[in-house]
Amino acid sequence: MYSVLIVDDEEPVLESYTYMIEHGAPDFTVCGKARSGEEAIEMMFRHKPQVVFMDIAMPGKDGLSVIESMHETFSDTIFVLSTAFERFDLAQRAVPLGVFAYLVKPVTKKVFLKTLEDIKEALSKRSNSQETLQQKKQVFLTETLHREFSNEEWLEAKTLFDFDQDKFCVALVQGTKEQQKQLLKRLSFKHQIFESNYLSFLQMLVPLSSNQFDRLQNDMKSICSEIDSTNSIIYGLGSPYPGNQLFKSAEEAFGKIKNQKKSSFKNEQYLIKEFLQSFDSRQAKSTPESAYEALVQHIFAGENLNKAKFSLCGIFMILQEKLFSLYSGDSADNQPFWIPDEFVSLSTKEECISWGRNAMNLFESEFKKQEKNQLPKTLEKALEYIDSRFNEALSLADVASICAVSETHLSHLFSEHLNTGFSSYIAEKRISKAKELLLTQMSIKEVSAETGFQDQNYFTRLFRKITGFTPSEFRANSENAIHKGIDL
Repeated sequence: MYSVLIVDDEEPVLESYTYMIEHGAPDFTVCGKARSGEEAIEMMFRHKPQVVFMDIAMPGKDGLSVIESMHETFSDTIFVLSTAFERFDLAQRAVPLGVFAYLVKPVTKKVFLKTLEDIKEALSKRSNSQETLQQKKQVFLTETLHREFSNEEWLEAKTLFDFDQDKFCVALVQGTKEQQKQLLKRLSFKHQIFESNYLSFLQMLVPLSSNQFDRLQNDMKSICSEIDSTNSIIYGLGSPYPGNQLFKSAEEAFGKIKNQKKSSFKNEQYLIKEFLQSFDSRQAKSTPESAYEALVQHIFAGENLNKAKFSLCGIFMILQEKLFSLYSGDSADNQPFWIPDEFVSLSTKEECISWGRNAMNLFESEFKKQEKNQLPKTLEKALEYIDSRFNEALSLADVASICAVSETHLSHLFSEHLNTGFSSYIAEKRISKAKELLLTQMSIKEVSAETGFQDQNYFTRLFRKITGFTPSEFRANSENAIHKGIDL
């Protein structure tokens, strides 16, 4: 459907042209009617019509003056002049402005509709020509860049894109659609970019002037870090090459993408291993909570929700099998959840991450219970005593006396079976309870005292050392999560 603006100071003409378009030209629609030159200019900027029927003799700015002032801004718009008198001097003025037709009033229906048919044919040819040009550009950007081509092909490409630089480079970017859009938009302010889509990549061809490659490298790095806090954007930037060797730049860009993906895969394997080990007190390097947050930040950094969802599901199924191996007899029948069944109903990133936090807490509790069942009776007795009195002043000597063993032996049991020391175990226990109390209305001073700390400053330093946050920061983050509907 082509849009038409009708400009004439005579109401009968406006109505006549409108009627003939609405009842005789189904491929056209009237987007506006103007009664003066000034109003015509305003409507052109507002509606951006593809066709304008312009009366010449109007009060104020006449039709030809309007076209003279607008034809460069609206170079693709087709203008048709209409006037009550056929004058050679007006026709001469209209020729350099590219006026499509010159109609003499009164315009018959036959002449008017024939003019619209001619306009339709011209617009169709123009559209086909533009599409062909765009297709040629896409072919060059998506195919020719990845193969060696002749000097003749390169000369054709230079003409097609109006290149005047001698060297070029290729950049490939993989990330979310929004990240690619933001990167392209911001880079385009500083560099000439010719973009296309290649597989899942945003592909950019950048003509280079002297010393521009270093600036491009710095801009790519800084913009990616600004729009991507999760390091999910992967990009490769090839070195500058002469036009007919562009494929070398593309090969380099692909190579850098491949290396980054290998690095990302290794990083993911490391995060998974650390998360699984966090449930084993003898191997744990971090808490399940911190390991989980690092893992899901990496898994859900990309755009493919289903892939991330089932990756997380698979990890928890591995964790479930690990837990099964600790059960004895028929106790596995009382396993508190079945991963795949629960995971099917999840439909958003937030739901998946929230579900994972809840599952992680259940697993953590269950692993601790099963580990306790396999601990020496002496250590089990010590833990029960500590768990019931962790907010009191406890010493290794006191607990060793309760368990009727030496301090050295009890310390060895903590190190061998829990991979931690006596004091560290109590500190972790206190901080874990403090995290629960910080979600209540208790003041930080009250939380500190309730969990056995006499010095609030020491409590704050230890809390930050273990969790990475001060008590105030942890409470603020927790409140934000609750406000957003995220389970903690």
